[in-house]
Amino acid sequence: MDRAGAAKPSEVLTYDPAQDFGFEINLAEGTMTFEGGFKADITEILDCYGDETEDPEEARYIIVEMPPDGLWVTIDLSQVGPQQVQAAPH
Repeated sequence: MDRAGAAKPSEVLTYDPAQDFGFEINLAEGTMTFEGGFKADITEILDCYGDETEDPEEARYIIVEMPPDGLWVTIDLSQVGPQQVQAAPH
């Protein structure tokens, strides 16, 4: 059932750096940092089977908790440019 104004899955999963906000995902630190310095915690890193992993090479999805209300967001890392994902601390 479609709701008027609801985002379609293809709209939710795409990222266009020319139009969308900037961010950096740091798997080693477990954070997602947005332009302006706002940080959100990565609560889980999942592989392509949906199993939890700590290996950045296996990472396919991340689950991020967005403060202040605890909104949970799942991000498909295959839809994010490699320049936005850091596997090691810097």
